[in-house]
Amino acid sequence: MAYGLTDRWARLINLGGLSGRKKAMEEVRDKLSSTTRKFVYLIAMYDPTGDPNLTDAIMTQLKTFVGQLDTIQKIAPEAKTQKARLQEAAQVQRLVLDSQLGESLKSSLATKFDEVVSQYLITNKVIERIDDKALPFRERAKRLVMFCTGGVLTVGKATSIARDSVVGYLRRKDFVSEYTSDIAEPAEKEKAIREFYALLAKTGFNVGT
Repeated sequence: MAYGLTDRWARLINLGGLSGRKKAMEEVRDKLSSTTRKFVYLIAMYDPTGDPNLTDAIMTQLKTFVGQLDTIQKIAPEAKTQKARLQEAAQVQRLVLDSQLGESLKSSLATKFDEVVSQYLITNKVIERIDDKALPFRERAKRLVMFCTGGVLTVGKATSIARDSVVGYLRRKDFVSEYTSDIAEPAEKEKAIREFYALLAKTGFNVGT
């Protein structure tokens, strides 16, 4: 479908050969409404066993395009919420990591998205806002765990920033007493802790950390 759409566009702009396909790829990409769709398209056009000239053109477009995505707002310009912006950035990175792109290019692109998301987390104090001191300690701990596993973080530094916050909670000497401070019955305290550690295990945390 991607190739058919590109060839059709090249005919519409009346350009043939490699230069026509390059121009058509740029214009089709720019007509797509989201960064995710742009990457789905360009990655679909990429064939490691195909014409080296076309492969180089796609790689050049990817590098050039990603170089322009220096803020999360540019990655997800139509997203209405912080969660939606983060989800789209993480989704695009996943597309890159799961693609047939060469390892060097794949790594550089994935790292770029992670750098943008990491900077967003730090600049906007996202973790600090989730860990709202006005909320009960137990709710704060759960919110952080769910944030780490909600598909909103890129692989790399961004994931480490969030997961380190959870590990910091677990390593607190008074974690259990703080987590259950508003629960009177010993049996209910034990139940709350068991459920929290079950959540940790379910979401991929090493509960022995």
